[in-house]
Amino acid sequence: MLVLAVIAAACTAAAAAQQGYTAGVALHSPLGNLGSQTPREIVRVNIQAYVTYLTLVTEQLDIAVFPESGTGYLTWAFNRTTVQSWCEEIPYVFNGQPVVNPCTDPQFAGDDHYQLRTMACTARNFSTVIVFNLGEISPCNENDAECPPDGHYQYNTDVAISETGQLLAVYHKSHLANEAHLFDQPPQPDPVWFDTAFGVRFGLQTCYDGNFADPVREEYKNGVRDFIWPMYSGDMAPILSSAMTASAVSRFYESNFLTANGYYVGCGIYSCGEVVASLGPFSEPTRKFVVGSITSKADCAAVKTMRVPQKIVSLPSLLPATKLPRVPAQFGAAVEGPHDKLPDGFCMMRSVPFKCAQVNATAGASGQIALNLTFDKFGTSQCVVTYSVEHTEVTLPSYAVISGLLDVPGRKDTPWGLTTSGCSIVYCPNFPTCLDDCPENDPLCFYDGVSVFSSVEVDYLMPDKFDPDQITTSMSIGVASGQPLRSEDLSFTLDRTNPKQWQTIKQSSLYVPEKPLMSASIVVTQRGTAYTPRD
Repeated sequence: MLVLAVIAAACTAAAAAQQGYTAGVALHSPLGNLGSQTPREIVRVNIQAYVTYLTLVTEQLDIAVFPESGTGYLTWAFNRTTVQSWCEEIPYVFNGQPVVNPCTDPQFAGDDHYQLRTMACTARNFSTVIVFNLGEISPCNENDAECPPDGHYQYNTDVAISETGQLLAVYHKSHLANEAHLFDQPPQPDPVWFDTAFGVRFGLQTCYDGNFADPVREEYKNGVRDFIWPMYSGDMAPILSSAMTASAVSRFYESNFLTANGYYVGCGIYSCGEVVASLGPFSEPTRKFVVGSITSKADCAAVKTMRVPQKIVSLPSLLPATKLPRVPAQFGAAVEGPHDKLPDGFCMMRSVPFKCAQVNATAGASGQIALNLTFDKFGTSQCVVTYSVEHTEVTLPSYAVISGLLDVPGRKDTPWGLTTSGCSIVYCPNFPTCLDDCPENDPLCFYDGVSVFSSVEVDYLMPDKFDPDQITTSMSIGVASGQPLRSEDLSFTLDRTNPKQWQTIKQSSLYVPEKPLMSASIVVTQRGTAYTPRD
C-alpha cells in the first residue's frame, strides 16, 4: 500500500507539472509618504496592498509574485540604519527545510515579524504560493571574522511561502546595484530553488542578478526551468525595455520567467521568449496585477501557439503616493572621462571604442551593415545587421546600427563589476545622436509610426576573449509598445558552436508590416572585477 501511495503521489505531481499552473505577478509602485507616515506604516500599507490584489483576483492562483522593494525601502531608506525599519529576522530555509511556518508558529506573532507572518497567513488563506521581497537582518556568529561592526548582516531577500504558510526558500540577492549602503552582499552567488505541491521547481534571482550567469545557470543545472525574478528596474528605452529583456532571457534558457516590478515600466510572465501575460510600460506610478496560465518546464513548441487570455486587476486608491524618482539606467552616471557621444538610452554600451552607422531606410532598399571592433582586454567582436525596406512612403524614419562594449569594475555601492557588449538596430530620429530627443527611462519614448522593414536579421559574434563560464546573453526584439513580438512575427535561431559554453549567438527576425520596429538587440554580459576597498 505504501508503494502504491508513493507511486500515486508521484504521478499526481507529474501530471500537475505537465498541465502547467496559473501565476500572477504585480506591477506595484510602492505606496506611502515619508512626510506623513513612519517607515513601519509604509510597510504595512504596501503589505495590505498585496493582500488586496489577491482579494480582487477571481481565479485560483498557484503562485503569486511581488516585486523587489515593493514596500518602498529603495525609495525611502537612506542608509544602513534607516532601512532596518523595513527589515525582519528570517530563519534560513532551502527547499522547505527546516520546516518553519510563520503563520502558525507563535514566535512570529509580534510586530517584529509583521511582513513574514502576514504574507504566510495570506498564502495559507488563499491556498497560494507567494514570493515577496523584504529586507532581512541576520545576526552574526561571534566567530565570524566578516561580521559587520553593528553585529549583523543585512540582506535584500526574497522569501517563498507555500500554500500552507510554510517557508519554502529564502534567497539573498547575489549582486547589489547602488544599494551596498543598505545591504550586505553574499561573497558568492547564492543559488536557491524550491519544489511546490503542484509539481514545479522554481529558482530565484533578484533584479540586477539577471545580468550575471549565476545564480540562474546553477539553478538551471539543478533542474529549474521556472524562474522567479522580482525587480525594481527601469528601462533603457528604446534599446531595451524590461519586458524585452525578460522575454529574451526566457528564450535563451528555453524556460519560464515570472517577473514582478516595483517600477512602473513593466513586468510579466514569459515562456521561451513568448509573452504569456504582461503589464506596461506606463509613464506614472502604477499598481496592477496580471494573471496568466503557463506550461511547466516551458514546452517551447506548445507555447508558440498557446493563447491564454490574461486577466488584469487594478489596486483601488488607498493612499496618495509621492511620485517616485526615475531609476537611472545601469551605470549611466558611473562613466567618466572623454568618450565619443553615444545616446544616453544605450548607456550600458557608452564605451570606447564604439561604432554607429545609419541605415539606408528608403523604399525598396536592402543592405548589410557590419561593425567590427577590437578591445584591448576582450579581443574582437562583429556586429552584422541585414535588412530589407519595403515601405513605399516617401518620408521614412531613421534607423541606426550601434555596437560597443562597456567594462565597469565593481565600485563601493555596486560591488560586482559588469562587462557588457552588444549589437543593436534601433529607431534613431536624429542621427548620429540618435536618442538625444528621448529622455532616459521614458517608457513612452518609442517609435509608434509606420512599419519600415520587411525583414531584419541581427547577428553578433561576441568578443572572443569573453569568459564562457561568466556569460549571460539577452536577445531582445521590440516594437513600438516596448513589448516583444510573438513567434509568428519573427524567425529566430540560436547557434551555439559549443552548446555547453554558448559562445556564438545568432538572432534572426522577420517583422510583419503592421508592427513597426523599435529595436532588435543582442546584449552579452559577463561578470567583471570585484570592488576592492582602499586602505
